[in-house]
Amino acid sequence: MTPDGRWLAYTEEGGVYVQPYPGPGPRRQVAARGLLPRWRPDGREIVAYDSGGIVSIPVRTVGA
Repeated sequence: MTPDGRWLAYTEEGGVYVQPYPGPGPRRQVAARGLLPRWRPDGREIVAYDSGGIVSIPVRTVGA
């Protein structure tokens, strides 16, 4: 969950997704691969494990 508690990051079928919490809202795929996604404390990046190491996923928010 993001530091502000508004978004969840999770894996499904090997991809990394984000979704508003508690919802409603669509999920968005942010990476094709990755496991155990975690948000950076400032909410601007998600890091996840991959077979080759660690994946860094920059996050940019638009609007409210």
